[in-house]
Amino acid sequence: MALYAQVTLASTTNLPRDASINTFAFGGGFVIGDTPSQIGPRLRDFYNSAKPGMNSPLSYYLANSLSRTVPPHVKIWAAGPGELGEPNTEFDLDPLGPPSDDDKLPQEVALCLSFRSNDQAFPLKRRRGRIYLGPLTFDAMTVNPGTNPARPNPNILNDIALSAQLNLADQQGTYPHAVWSRVGNFFAIVDQYEVDNEFDTQRRRGRKASARTIVPAIA
Repeated sequence: MALYAQVTLASTTNLPRDASINTFAFGGGFVIGDTPSQIGPRLRDFYNSAKPGMNSPLSYYLANSLSRTVPPHVKIWAAGPGELGEPNTEFDLDPLGPPSDDDKLPQEVALCLSFRSNDQAFPLKRRRGRIYLGPLTFDAMTVNPGTNPARPNPNILNDIALSAQLNLADQQGTYPHAVWSRVGNFFAIVDQYEVDNEFDTQRRRGRKASARTIVPAIA
């Protein structure tokens, strides 16, 4: 049985609209009741573990506007045709680890982890996926002197890519990370992860304006 997982990282505001949500799919012979032990550690470590080759866990770069007391919540569905309906099971992960500092980038700034399958049996657009990681701390950014624009810190680019490789991808191949196409109702096993050296934005995460400056066109 293949699975579709939704991970909700709660905001300190406790408002659903401020939460950060990531979705994952996994192939293999899952038993729904066993998913906390089969998938839970991999999702937990994706956010909270600094494995060999990494500088810091991803939680280090996630801003303090994401809760460190409310644990990430996971909903699991047995993937198949039609609407998802109610989740088959739910469980919590360990709380996010501490952020690098209290300074943060604007709420809508994120980095995108892209992934894709090389399986030519499926259309390219149906075998690509992505998740957005954010909001982010200042340590996710490198500011160069002079006229060079601010860019993502090379450390976070390395850490996102390796965390995906070492945690999401199943090195034993039993429960592989996959792209699930709802349209075609198929799973394509992920072969490659990519992280660009430029930020993405999630406009829906931006704060609503509290004031507006207006001047007449003719003084």
